[in-house]
Amino acid sequence: MGPNDNLRHIDPDAEPRQCVGRSQRERRPLRAENEHALPLPAVATNSNGTIFGPDQIFTTIPHAPTAVTSAATFLSKNGATLNGIVNPGALATTYHFEYGTSLSYGTSTSTLSAGNGAGDVPVTSALAGLLEPNTTYHFRIVATNSRGSATSGDQIFTTSPLPRPLGSAERR
Repeated sequence: MGPNDNLRHIDPDAEPRQCVGRSQRERRPLRAENEHALPLPAVATNSNGTIFGPDQIFTTIPHAPTAVTSAATFLSKNGATLNGIVNPGALATTYHFEYGTSLSYGTSTSTLSAGNGAGDVPVTSALAGLLEPNTTYHFRIVATNSRGSATSGDQIFTTSPLPRPLGSAERR
C-alpha cells in the first residue's frame, strides 16, 4: 500500500468552494481564476488522533457558467428590476437578461460582466420606463464564458396598472 492510497480522488466536475488549511483560521476561499494548483494538506484521522501530512497539489478546473433567476423587484407601471445569480465558473463571464411578453422573449438587456470568480455573483438589470402597464412579462438570464453558455429558467412578473384618474370611481 502506497502513501497516497487512502487519499480520495477529487472530482473535477465538483464545484469546489473552499481550501481548508491546517486550522480553521487558515480557511480561505478558492482562487480559481485560471487552471492552476493550490496547496491542500493531506489529513488523516483515526482513533489515535489526527495528523496533517505535507501539502498536496490539486488543480481547480474552470467550467461553463451557471445561471439562476430570482424574483423581479421594484415593480412599477413601466419598469422592474430583474434579478438572478451567475456563477462565472472561474472564467471571464458575461451575462444579459432576455425579457418579453412570451417565452420567445424578444428583447435583451446590455451585456455585462459577471467577473471571473468561482462563486455565485448576484446580477441585476433595471428596466426603467421600458415596459407597459398591467402587463405580464417573462425573463431569463443567459451567461457565457469560454467553456460554454447557461440559460436560466423562466420567471414572470406583472407590471402595476395605471392609476385611476381622480373622480373616476365606478358608479353602482
